[in-house]
Amino acid sequence: MNLKELFPEEGKVYECILITKSNLTPIGIVRVGDFLKFKIFEGRSFEDLSISNFAIVQIVDDIELLVSLAFNIFPNLEFEPALKVPLKKIKGYPWVEGRVNCHKEVIEDEVGKSLAKNCTLTPIYIGMVKKLPRPISRADNYLLEFAIIATRILVARKRGLRIDGLLKKAEEAYEMYIRLGGKSKIAEEINELIKRE
Repeated sequence: MNLKELFPEEGKVYECILITKSNLTPIGIVRVGDFLKFKIFEGRSFEDLSISNFAIVQIVDDIELLVSLAFNIFPNLEFEPALKVPLKKIKGYPWVEGRVNCHKEVIEDEVGKSLAKNCTLTPIYIGMVKKLPRPISRADNYLLEFAIIATRILVARKRGLRIDGLLKKAEEAYEMYIRLGGKSKIAEEINELIKRE
């Protein structure tokens, strides 16, 4: 198994889970040659990568799991030891174990300036599992977009920025999610969370 089989298109952003010493977080991963690149913003995983340069990237087909982790709602997951790095991984999903090198940078966008780490993971081991793939749901695509917008709303609100445009985008994504058959409790919780002032 090689990296190109898990991440077939170079330069495309794949939504995955990053596992560090004390945390799991959804992250956008881009394959560049034989490396995986990502940006991580301040938080537990950001700090973990200052302490240890080992990480695991897991490829999941469960959008609700990704969204739950983005909002620190941890479902019951079964873990097992990784094979080459001193971390645990989620059982039942393909994974990439590796060493991470990062450099800090300041990112500026519509929610202001944020400190981030621009990171490169060098694979040490690639693991596969036999798993029946789930079909892609249009509702799940909107759930993912809704969650991304919602995280930006929370950051912007915390910084005292105007969020009217982001709230409108979130409302549109949530409505499409429901219209396309989405029924996730996590989506309801996020919708309530961003409506609170």
